[in-house]
Amino acid sequence: MPTYFVSGVMAIVISWICAGAFSGCRFGNKEVYQENPDKISGFYQTAPHNVQACAVLSSATTCQPATVNHLPDTFTLIFSNPVAMVQKKIDSPAGYFAHLQGVMGDPTYKYTLGINIFSDGTLGSDQLTQASTYWPSSTCTSQISLVEDGTYKIYATPIENASLGLHIKGEIALNVQLAEILGDQCATALAQMKACYLNEADCGGANAAENTDRHLDVVARFDNFISLNVLNANDIPNLKALAYSVDYQ
Repeated sequence: MPTYFVSGVMAIVISWICAGAFSGCRFGNKEVYQENPDKISGFYQTAPHNVQACAVLSSATTCQPATVNHLPDTFTLIFSNPVAMVQKKIDSPAGYFAHLQGVMGDPTYKYTLGINIFSDGTLGSDQLTQASTYWPSSTCTSQISLVEDGTYKIYATPIENASLGLHIKGEIALNVQLAEILGDQCATALAQMKACYLNEADCGGANAAENTDRHLDVVARFDNFISLNVLNANDIPNLKALAYSVDYQ
């Protein structure tokens, strides 16, 4: 599973502890019920469909079908089926998604992903991190972009899921696009990264151990896309962005 997006995405993803967000929050085997005027927060059915990986080059954009196994942890640590959707305040669209196991108290899934929940049944969010260094000792920077766009439907009567011990409030249809966008000063760094990808000895490190670390980093960044025929090593110097897109239904 690719991890090179993770450090940037953590500037978008925030940690969360269930604290009265639902009328019933389950902690292990204990369920605590609270009065809550919030009519939106709850568990919603949704599952990944139409997963794609894309590479944006200076001359063209290429996308290919992918699987959930190709996705960064950003997706798998947040989007369970059902997924928790929480409205932070009654008078504000600000909300977030959380993994079912995170609600149950599993610290592995302690993260949430922000989303604006509108009263007309639409969902949306457009987030961009600050620029950070993309390759050691270079002027090349990158930013993580996360765009969410979709809808939600609340059932007239919640559907009981006996196996999970909860009720399904509704369903969500959502497109999530996660991209790493490179800055304008990356030509030299990308040429170095191509050489490093092809030959560990050409990674420019101070010693063999540093060369190994740099080579593993470059492989982690590009191998998924190369294995999916979205990118090849000769494309690396012309790279502008790498992205994943997932439709949830």
